[in-house]
Amino acid sequence: MAAIVIPQFSGVAKDSVDTAIKSNLQTVRSAIQVYKTVTKYFPVLSRDLTRTRTINGLKREALLKELPLNTSINKTNVNETTASKGTFTNKKGWNYNKTTGEFWADTTGHENF
Repeated sequence: MAAIVIPQFSGVAKDSVDTAIKSNLQTVRSAIQVYKTVTKYFPVLSRDLTRTRTINGLKREALLKELPLNTSINKTNVNETTASKGTFTNKKGWNYNKTTGEFWADTTGHENF
């Protein structure tokens, strides 16, 4: 019986991590696009998305309360890089190309979301 149940639970756990990563990626990517639409520039994530700012003379509330957790490695840090999506992995949490606005998970197997 355990041989049937344990593999099923491990698959559920992986699916749960994948779902959370996809959801968190979508949240941050949406905030990046809103910021770019308003300012015409890509944000510095740790500063521009999580703090109330004055943009173009108008006070704008923070787009994110905080950067979300990369549930695969339980980290929220963002490595701001100029590397291409999927080519940089340092296990910090997330990677963000501040030139192109690409944002991806920093962990093997999830960087393609």
